[in-house]
Amino acid sequence: MVGMGNYPHYLFLIKRFIMVICLATTLLEKKAKNLRCLEKETWISYQALWSMKNGKTKAINFDTIWKLLEAFKCKPNDLFIIIKDKK
Repeated sequence: MVGMGNYPHYLFLIKRFIMVICLATTLLEKKAKNLRCLEKETWISYQALWSMKNGKTKAINFDTIWKLLEAFKCKPNDLFIIIKDKK
C-alpha cells in the first residue's frame, strides 16, 4: 500500500490498490466550521460525519458527496485525493 504521509483526513480504500482521501476535515478548518454546523447545513447526520472524520466509513454515496460539495462550494478534486499503488 502507498504511504499516506501526514493526512489527517477521511480515508476510503477502494478495491485493493487505490486509496481515496477525503479532505473535508481540512475544508472544515479553512471555513472555520465544525461537524455540528456542517450537519445543520447539509442534513448529513452527525454520526455519519463523525465516522467519516475518524476513518470509520467504508463507503460514501453520491448524495453525501453532492451535499459536501455544495456546503464547501468546491469541485470533487478539491474534496478528494486518489492515490494508486504502483504495483
